[in-house]
Amino acid sequence: MVLPKPIPPICFLSQTYLVSSTQVSGIDEYVCTHPTVGTKFPVSVSKLQNGKFVVVASGQGVATYNCHGSAENEFEVLGVDFNAFCG
Repeated sequence: MVLPKPIPPICFLSQTYLVSSTQVSGIDEYVCTHPTVGTKFPVSVSKLQNGKFVVVASGQGVATYNCHGSAENEFEVLGVDFNAFCG
């Protein structure tokens, strides 16, 4: 009897940011079809405060900043600067 070869996991790199009316999240990870395979990379969300970007959230694979209402709504995630109405 010949056993079938295991199917290697299918993986893809997920690098993005998500914005809602109350949160800004950064995602940086390899996502795979096999639950024990994958890599989560350090990621952070920075917010412009008083003219400088300040890290407001960080994590492994995902970082989420809960907005608290502010006039400054410029963010940076994965090297991308963007404005978001959040708060």
